[in-house]
Amino acid sequence: MIQLLSCLSQQERLLRILEGIGYPEDDTNQEEGNNSESDHEEDVIETREENTDTEQGQDEAEGEPISRHTREPTFIGKDGTTVWKKCVTSRTVRTRSENKVLHLPGVKQSAKLATTPIQCWELFFSDDVLQIIVNETNKFIESVSVKFSRERSARSTDKTEIRAFLGLLYMAGCLKSSRLNLKDLWDRKGCGVEIFWLAMSKQTFLFLMRCIRFDDLETRDLRRTTDKLAPIILRAWQVRPDEYDGYVKIFVKDIGNWCERGFGNLNFYVTQAMCGHGSFGTYLKRIGKANSDICWYCDARDTPEHTVFECTEFAEHRRRAEAACGIGITKENVAMLLMKNSDTWNAVTCMLKSIMREKCLYARNLRDRADEAN
Repeated sequence: MIQLLSCLSQQERLLRILEGIGYPEDDTNQEEGNNSESDHEEDVIETREENTDTEQGQDEAEGEPISRHTREPTFIGKDGTTVWKKCVTSRTVRTRSENKVLHLPGVKQSAKLATTPIQCWELFFSDDVLQIIVNETNKFIESVSVKFSRERSARSTDKTEIRAFLGLLYMAGCLKSSRLNLKDLWDRKGCGVEIFWLAMSKQTFLFLMRCIRFDDLETRDLRRTTDKLAPIILRAWQVRPDEYDGYVKIFVKDIGNWCERGFGNLNFYVTQAMCGHGSFGTYLKRIGKANSDICWYCDARDTPEHTVFECTEFAEHRRRAEAACGIGITKENVAMLLMKNSDTWNAVTCMLKSIMREKCLYARNLRDRADEAN
């Protein structure tokens, strides 16, 4: 009992000191003074080196108030022990260069001027794409027009009518009318939707729904064997080659012939080299992963063209590929070599794979050294 009271007294004194109240020197424990035990017993208790379970528990309890009185302002959690700092801990580590945002995210240049919903929609359905739909739809209408007794029942369509038709499809989706009968949408007795019967008749809508086509029906089966998206993508990619100025056009001149070549496969490294999205200085700087676009091996600007066709670091890779092809590899003839036969395909793709693999390993070593320095 004396031992417990002594520990409680020490704890109270420590609390008062930490709270700035102080502890008077002549203050004594009344409980301990009134005790009738002998001085000998008190001396034995005070000089014991062995701590009991009760003493250990009190020592641990004494440590709790100390954690609450730190120099930084803190909050105490609901459990009474968790300490939360009021201020954010200052960071002493530098931000890695690849994690620094050097430019604000946004859309591509061609989409920056689109400020209305119609302008945004026209980025996907341009006049060229709509013209493809009109031409192929009219071809199908012409093939089935002999089945109609009246000529006006199978008249040709145009871009304005196709726009209206697509708009009604969007409106039907917004109204969640997929399970609704078309008669109800064109109803003029108060239950229908006015925009539908103002845009076109129900018969015209049903006729376009049956006849609309997005590609050449005669060659669809052949193209579908190589690409499931052949009805739209192949024609749209070919009809607008001048609007696309991407780096991939150096390697792919005709998307149709590319899909039907019948040999050769792509991999991770070859895809990087062909699309220009990889360990290139210009690309890494554009996405905020590098501060400079200078080549790691020379003083030139590290563009995809420089890496693949010009950088002296990879001259040996190009030399081996040129020996296998029997001709020098340049930006002007690389697409032809890829489509020539399987031997030239393998020579060019092996060159691209070797170059990009070496660059990826070098980039990884640079990141590891930067992490060690930080």
